[in-house]
Amino acid sequence: MIRTQNTIWDIEDDSGVLHTSDSEIKKIAMEHFKTQFRSVETKDTHCQLKVLEHLPNFFSESDCEEIGKSVTIDEVKETVFKMPKDKSLGPDGWTQELFQYFFEISGKDLHLAVEESRVAGFISGSLNATFFILIPKVNKPRNFHDFRPIVHCNFVYKVISKIIATRIKSKLAVCISHE
Repeated sequence: MIRTQNTIWDIEDDSGVLHTSDSEIKKIAMEHFKTQFRSVETKDTHCQLKVLEHLPNFFSESDCEEIGKSVTIDEVKETVFKMPKDKSLGPDGWTQELFQYFFEISGKDLHLAVEESRVAGFISGSLNATFFILIPKVNKPRNFHDFRPIVHCNFVYKVISKIIATRIKSKLAVCISHE
């Protein structure tokens, strides 16, 4: 079966010229999203760090230590079992249901991956891969401004980010007003 509903057959560039070939559409998409998601170039990192001195510190040293402490396997298990089910697959094709059902088998490896990323300070390799998906904002999109990009992340990435968010959330409650 050919999927025609989720295919971009033609697209206008920023000048209003219609393009229909796959290579032209790809080129226009690359130019558009490179512009949208370009890194802000900075000339002076020292100036940026100087600005940070004037911002308030929301977390104490003990808060920072608690946020950055080792991740336990119980924390990983709790995170996996609280994550919503029936979500779209990321590039790895793994779901919350798979990890929940096989947690006794895969839980230790998942814990090791989470803890490795905490120690390293970043999420490495294919765990950081994502699917970039375009959702039309209008019935008949004419150019790439008519699409909303979303990203589907790997499951392990979701677990890592959820653990970080949960730890920070408990500390932010003290800093942010409920009003």
